[in-house]
Amino acid sequence: MRGICAAAVWVLLLAAARADEPRALTSADKKEMDRILREFVEGNEEVRAKLLEAATAFDKIAAKDFAPYADKLAKLKRKLLPGKGGAERLTLTLPDGQSWSYQIRCPGGYVPGKPVPLLIFLHGTKGYDRAEDWLNAGPGAGYLTLTPLAPSGWWDRAETDKLFFETLRLLRRNYSIDGNRVFLAGFNYGGCGTWYYGLRFPQLFAGLGPMAANFYPGNDNFDAALHVPVWIWHGEKDEDIAPDDARRAAKTLGDLGYKVQYKEVPGGLTCDWYMKDLNAIQKEFFAGIAKLKRTANPDKVIWSRKPPGKAYPTAVAWPDGCYWIEVPESEKTASVTAEKTAKGKFKLTTKGAKRVTVLLNSALVDAGAPVEVELDGKAAFSGVPLCSLKTLLRTWGRYEDPELTYTAEVTVGK
Repeated sequence: MRGICAAAVWVLLLAAARADEPRALTSADKKEMDRILREFVEGNEEVRAKLLEAATAFDKIAAKDFAPYADKLAKLKRKLLPGKGGAERLTLTLPDGQSWSYQIRCPGGYVPGKPVPLLIFLHGTKGYDRAEDWLNAGPGAGYLTLTPLAPSGWWDRAETDKLFFETLRLLRRNYSIDGNRVFLAGFNYGGCGTWYYGLRFPQLFAGLGPMAANFYPGNDNFDAALHVPVWIWHGEKDEDIAPDDARRAAKTLGDLGYKVQYKEVPGGLTCDWYMKDLNAIQKEFFAGIAKLKRTANPDKVIWSRKPPGKAYPTAVAWPDGCYWIEVPESEKTASVTAEKTAKGKFKLTTKGAKRVTVLLNSALVDAGAPVEVELDGKAAFSGVPLCSLKTLLRTWGRYEDPELTYTAEVTVGK
């Protein structure tokens, strides 16, 4: 929770650096903000959407009054569940009726309140069969393991996105998870899903392990893996998914100077190499990620979007940003390279991006310090941004992740 705690101090000092003091809150305002925050934390997606609209009224408030609300999220107490022996199969149903089943296994000796790393393993064409191999993986004994079952069997679906993120939020509410040690892996179609989520939402993961996988059209934006090490496995003679994409990914990531390891099993067919070498694969993967931690707010962020290379009617819209960058408006093909050159100083280089938002927390700017944003070689913003209840709740609500929670934002561009 250090991210939000520091953010609370930052917003408290923010007003001191402003010449134009924001308006103070009335008693009625404070009561309403308390209600919005409380109901937002407890509410479902529909309730939260309505509360975000209500929070808009508190975008420009005195920082000294705003700080306690950031602090309340930081100190949020939940009733954590105890770990049970063995794997549990559960069902998640969303308000709109969509549902999926998933399995979890807590590590032996799990104690609520003591954070543990999380491994998410995505199944292939045979559903739980391959995923269950990782629920009981000896080398991963210290990890809380999640293996969801995609309703359609595919991972690149809008309904699967909603279920995936709600399950992740649910685990954060119910278990002590180390948010900086979340890893994603998968086999066959699950490996495709690993690339899908790992490259679209790199800010969530400390490492990826795609196995026997290729890419969904338009999903090979390798730049996104700048801060996420990748382990790739494939069989040379895979009859289901040829190793072409795996080879291309390994070469491209290597050429970019990113952290990648590629192992191609000579003569390996679709599943035989995987089952034969599973124990060695697990040992290698868990040894590789043993000391890894996520970089939640890196000094450099690369975001890009491109349309699928061919007609792909089920394609899900590419996220409008990653890490501390949002791109609310852009052309179909666009890119943003964002660099924090010093605390509070940002340099944005864009192509096809009409507007770019820089999200701010204490990892990115010192308490009370002004912010400078350069856009494509020209000064675009200079000053101390105001804090926003909507920004706080919106960014916290996406993942309920303290490190990815922000209290202010600056938008530049057309």
